[in-house]
Amino acid sequence: MTIAEALVLFLRANLVASVAIAVVLLLRKPVRRAFGAHIAYGLWPIALFAVAGALMPLLQEPNYYETGLLAGLPQTRDTGPAVAWLQAQGRDRIVLAAWLIGVAVSGVWAAISLARFMRAERAGRAGPAVVGVVVPRLVAPADAAERFTPEEWRLVRAHERAHMDRQDARGAAVAVLAQWLCWFNPLVHMALLAVRLDQELACDATVLERLPVQRRRYAETLLRTQLDHGPTYGIAWRGCGALETRLAMLATRQPPLDRLDLGEIAVNGLWIAAFVGGIAAQALV
Repeated sequence: MTIAEALVLFLRANLVASVAIAVVLLLRKPVRRAFGAHIAYGLWPIALFAVAGALMPLLQEPNYYETGLLAGLPQTRDTGPAVAWLQAQGRDRIVLAAWLIGVAVSGVWAAISLARFMRAERAGRAGPAVVGVVVPRLVAPADAAERFTPEEWRLVRAHERAHMDRQDARGAAVAVLAQWLCWFNPLVHMALLAVRLDQELACDATVLERLPVQRRRYAETLLRTQLDHGPTYGIAWRGCGALETRLAMLATRQPPLDRLDLGEIAVNGLWIAAFVGGIAAQALV
């Protein structure tokens, strides 16, 4: 595969991802109201499945679309004109260099943020937050005992423990990686902010499922500690913003089990539709 062909494929994946992200941004709030925070957070893999479908040419065999589940779907459209335009006068190398510069700048910015957080951690001013992708760990400020009452600290730890149990650090890492690679795509940046909020809402819901009698105290703790200031990194107790949305969700009861089952079925169907749609989009993009 030439540089120009790879760039065209990458552009196709971004266009498909943009459509999928726009769909999720439209659906997440009504889905959250109808089915709860867990189902709404489960919408985000739609974008990943759509991109996977758009990248299927990487695995394409001559008769790939002639048999099996993909029979009858349109094959990859000839991208000759786009490839030819990029190859003319070395445009493909110019575009590649510009993209790599953007990725490098994103990486440097992330490294600066991480270094700032690590300095704050050594000084005892960082957290509460979960950091680490391979081995997640809880970072707490040195004055946690003074900042929180024992009951509040128990709830904060329950929140961060829920993040660890749900593997949220890895999901956040995937979103950040997508932001680095697609730094030029504004919808990807919007998606990262929305993913973080939906992740926090789902985590809040998990805590309340485990500690249902602590709903009021949990909301009071969240309200009071959101006014604190300090460096944040990773998945932070107060780092996602949208306090009003989180408090409103804390006042909402869990949907009945039959509705949750219906929501899970619908989301799984959307994942499959996104994957097939990504394949079908090859004929249009």
